[in-house]
Amino acid sequence: MLNGDDAAALFDAYRPRVYAYAVSRCGRRLTEDVISETFVVVWRRRDVTPAKPPLPWLLGVAHNVIRELRQAALDERSPVHQVTDTGSRPGPRPAGGPRRRSPCSPNAACPPSRRPGVPASRQEE
Repeated sequence: MLNGDDAAALFDAYRPRVYAYAVSRCGRRLTEDVISETFVVVWRRRDVTPAKPPLPWLLGVAHNVIRELRQAALDERSPVHQVTDTGSRPGPRPAGGPRRRSPCSPNAACPPSRRPGVPASRQEE
């Protein structure tokens, strides 16, 4: 089990290696977050921190932190996340933004198989 002095020594000894690992996996922008969260996990799980050698375990913790950060970023961008707790949808589409396109050009006649809104049974008429 780590005490405060052991945790500080662990941080001082292994921070550069964990930093290098984090930079190689997620770039400099998120590295400080990864380092901080990695050593917070070490402190929270100080009763299971391996005595020797701790580097593989620390890199595993950093790997999991990076995975969780990436998953959180993906979740924030997903359409499901855009629905708020109150059930309201996001605001209107910004002007000039992408529009949903019809399967046919507006100036051309749609072939029967591509007519939007027409039931399949009536498309052959």
